[in-house]
Amino acid sequence: LCAAPLLQGCLSTHPEPTTGSRAQVRFVSTIASDVVNVGVLSFTSEQCEGRKLVAELSGIAIQHNRKRIGMPLANEFRERDISEIYVESGKPLVFTMGFWSGNVYAGVATCHVTTTFVPAEDKMYEATFALGRDSCGVALNRIEKADSGFVRVKEESRRALPHACTINGLESQEVARAR
Repeated sequence: LCAAPLLQGCLSTHPEPTTGSRAQVRFVSTIASDVVNVGVLSFTSEQCEGRKLVAELSGIAIQHNRKRIGMPLANEFRERDISEIYVESGKPLVFTMGFWSGNVYAGVATCHVTTTFVPAEDKMYEATFALGRDSCGVALNRIEKADSGFVRVKEESRRALPHACTINGLESQEVARAR
């Protein structure tokens, strides 16, 4: 039972398409902690149905499911802070990035953000989780080829949901950010 949190990184269940129309997505954690895990979950709907584990980033979890597929602009990140996957293009990708941290003495802190967008065929995207003093957030950029190499461009179609889809199901954003 004590090893369960450490092993959760081994249990990636997000299905990746191997053929057909697809896009690439890199998930990034900017948390400097080597203890706190940033979980990445995908869902089949905005109502938090069909939960799948994509990756556990940054922390102490055994992270066998983190992987690289060769996307550019990743050199500034630690290996433990990123995971790259293929997703089906042309259909909404609903995902949550967030963390849970706590103990019996300090209490519990969590912050989850659920985002959706429709990836375009053969495009590359980067979803970055950041933690501020009192909140957390997810930025979504497209990675595009430019004359000088590759650049990040803000993905305007990204939409944060008014609730968070977590491991426990649907939570209000106020609850997901306040705990």
